[in-house]
Amino acid sequence: MKLSSKIALRALSLILVVAVFLFAISILERQFLKYIGPISGYLMAHSVLGIIIFILISVLLVLISPFSNWPLVPPAVAVWGNFLTFLMLLAGWFLGSLLAYTLGKYFGEKFFRRHYNFKKIDYYKKKISPGTQFGLVVLFRFAIPSEIASYTLGVIGYEIKKYLLATLLVEIPFAFAAIYLSYTLATGNFYVYIIVILAIIALIALASYEMNKKL
Repeated sequence: MKLSSKIALRALSLILVVAVFLFAISILERQFLKYIGPISGYLMAHSVLGIIIFILISVLLVLISPFSNWPLVPPAVAVWGNFLTFLMLLAGWFLGSLLAYTLGKYFGEKFFRRHYNFKKIDYYKKKISPGTQFGLVVLFRFAIPSEIASYTLGVIGYEIKKYLLATLLVEIPFAFAAIYLSYTLATGNFYVYIIVILAIIALIALASYEMNKKL
């Protein structure tokens, strides 16, 4: 293919990507305005139950990602504020990660081979060992979906104190990002929302590249 044809194809691809993002933003704005009111109203009417449900959903979704409770953050912020929502989100993710680690450690491979797609865990447990450097484990937790990384580190028996510290170091910035993204939605900065999402994806991709290079 000639150089001019390649440039034209890339330009067309870029235009299509931008068009898709603009369309996604318009849909996101409409959907956001639809759901935030009813959910916020329910959380206000059932404050204690709402907190329990929010944390439990956070715990559950860690175990079955790529689903996430990020869409529930804006209504939670509207009711409980940034700081309390941040703490609840962090607590739910932390407990969910600990539960995934515990399942991996104490139920082991037999359970996962029977009830879970073990291919990814099987692949990474050959790369990660209990003696792997802490910095690489933090990179692993950042780059790999939470449930895969937690199950894997539990299966190989990685030291729990280091695992919990690595989990906190990873989940804190993600929880902060979720709170900030809820702010951009609440203020109608949907373009900023998309830019931040793309930045997060780029960071995860970079972490994945560095992790695979080191492994």
